[in-house]
Order: sequence, then structure tokens, then C-alpha cells
Amino acid sequence: MEQETRPFVSRFSVEAAFALFTALFGAVIIYGALEFNVGWGDIGPEAGYFPFRVGILITLASLVNLACVVFRHSAPAAGVFLTQEQMRRVVAFAIPVVVLVGVTAVLGLYVAMALYLLFMVGLVGRHRIRVTIAVAISTPVILFVLFEYVFLTPLLKGPLERWLGWY
Repeated sequence: MEQETRPFVSRFSVEAAFALFTALFGAVIIYGALEFNVGWGDIGPEAGYFPFRVGILITLASLVNLACVVFRHSAPAAGVFLTQEQMRRVVAFAIPVVVLVGVTAVLGLYVAMALYLLFMVGLVGRHRIRVTIAVAISTPVILFVLFEYVFLTPLLKGPLERWLGWY
């Protein structure tokens, strides 16, 4: 129970990091706009006119947001953004997705999807073996037919599809 409520990331740090990120984003827009003329020409605004002003607005709004975050930091509403238990759940979801991407590059999308569903439905979701196998096999088959024959959009295939002649 202690681990469920123990903070992992504070709300202050997330809000401050996002305000800094958006300020940096605005600064990059300003920098890019300065490669062009940011003024008003004979026939209207120059190429950098609007991006420059949008970058200034984004940067200023981000700095105001950062000031509000810092001012509010001492308030009791500042609180927890993510607890350790919530972070454990996020990681438990994210790691299989990263593995799915790696396996997709080697075995192809359909086989990787079947393995991913077998793991997620069976082990993580703890469903019965018949349901797990049905979902892990039927979903890639349905998506294969849908993408390959209905949409005529081939997706990444691996050695199994090549061996079966579906490449």
C-alpha cells in the first residue's frame, strides 16, 4: 500500500519540464524565422513574419506558464503526478510495445502481432488459453486479409510470410 501512494514524479516537475519544452519549441521557431525577413515588405508580410510572431507568442506563453508553475509550487495543490505503482503499470505496458517494434523488424508485423497478443492477452490480461490463442491468431489473420486484399496495402512481412509465398 505504501508503494501505491509514494510519488515517482511530482506534478511540479512535469509542468515545469513541459513549460521549458514549449519555450524551447518557440525559440526554435523564432530562430528558424530569423533566416527570413520578419518584417513587412512592399506587398505584405515577408516569409518570416508570421512564424516569428507565433514563436514569440509560444515562448511568452510558456514563460508565463513556467512562472505560474513556480509560483504555485509552494501551494498544497502541487501534489503528485505519477506514483510508483502507476509508473510500474506504464512500464509494464511500454516494454512489450518496444519489444513488439524490435520483433516486427525481424519477424514481420503479423507474426510479431500474434506474439504480442499472446503475451498481453494471456500473461498480462490473464485470460483463458482458448481466448488467448483465438485472439492471438484471429487478429493478425483478419488484419492480413484487410490490409493485403481489401486495402491493397502491404505491411511489413517476415520470413514466415516469405516461406508461405505471401511476400
